[in-house]
Amino acid sequence: MTDKKLETPEGIPDMSAAEVKAAQKEGVAENIKEHTKRQLAADTGTEGDIEESAKRDQLRVPADLNTTFIAPFLNLGLDAFEERVAEKNKEPLDENVIKGLLALERNGKNRTDYVKALMKRLGVKSPFEVANGGPGYTNDVSNVTVV
Repeated sequence: MTDKKLETPEGIPDMSAAEVKAAQKEGVAENIKEHTKRQLAADTGTEGDIEESAKRDQLRVPADLNTTFIAPFLNLGLDAFEERVAEKNKEPLDENVIKGLLALERNGKNRTDYVKALMKRLGVKSPFEVANGGPGYTNDVSNVTVV
């Protein structure tokens, strides 16, 4: 193939056939990369830049752990606490908030009565059904799984 100059529109620099071929090759490679990114985003349900969405996901706090604003409830006396987390309360707490409180309690003071009150509210037999934290017992060495 000869390296002759191709006619190009005004304002665009003249390119040889080899330069055009190299540019096309580069364009195809770039197109494949972009298509792969879009396909991966579609497959994984992410949007935009994959690295950026991975950083966002890494920093995201699950909804059941967004309980910082109500963590002081764990400092209430047992009766007041049970009353506040009860489902029949006129302003009941969201189930995800209750799960977060359970996780906080299990990873913190881990008191049997508080754990059991939260389990009752959630209708679970074991805290491990909804929260990953804490050992298989509470700090007063009571088994927390209802048998």
